[in-house]
Amino acid sequence: MTQVAIKIIKQKETPAEMAPEVHHWLKCLAGRVLVRQFASSGPNAAVHEALVGMIGDQEMSLEDRCSIAGVLKEMDYSASQGLTTATAVTVLGDLAQAVTSEEADHARDFKEELLRGSSGQFQQGRFSMGRGGKQDLGPHYERRRLLDRLLAITHGIEAVSAAADPDAKGKLQALAGPMRPVIASASEKGTEDVDLVDPIIDLAREIDNVVRGWKSADGPAKEKAADEFS
Repeated sequence: MTQVAIKIIKQKETPAEMAPEVHHWLKCLAGRVLVRQFASSGPNAAVHEALVGMIGDQEMSLEDRCSIAGVLKEMDYSASQGLTTATAVTVLGDLAQAVTSEEADHARDFKEELLRGSSGQFQQGRFSMGRGGKQDLGPHYERRRLLDRLLAITHGIEAVSAAADPDAKGKLQALAGPMRPVIASASEKGTEDVDLVDPIIDLAREIDNVVRGWKSADGPAKEKAADEFS
């Protein structure tokens, strides 16, 4: 079963009779099979490589990539022996960069909608958050999407950190650090959508600086590793 799941995950070409979205969904199912198989023992090198490859696969949607990053927490990485985590660090960084960049774009669009409605059509503090029974009186930011994505990435970071060497662990913590305050703020019921706009834009800038700093320090070899699963 492990061999079949890995084979499905590593299949690059979508079968002719299958839509790409369905193919990616099938890969995600195979990934979850591997996670359940190796939950207590931790992943071996082949399983780890397959899962990391999915997180770094830019042909897949950000939701699919984040979902695999998130389920890594279900495996005990501290029980794994001899794993190389450098590529995992790179792809988690690239995923965080892609997610926060897109979320910053959404936040800017939301802010522009607010400004267009500032003539009185919309009032700050009265926007729907999609919960708590609030009436939708104007544009709103998809907070749940942001939380789901950031939490999944931090879960992946925490899992891989358990098997990482000190250098890789330091990079992972530098990546997770800026995300935690935004997660905490977005989780607060009293936080309005408008309060998240500037922190999200700042977060995208911070994550971009962190990841670019890695690539500048590590040179072409790291960039090549990042492209392996694109």
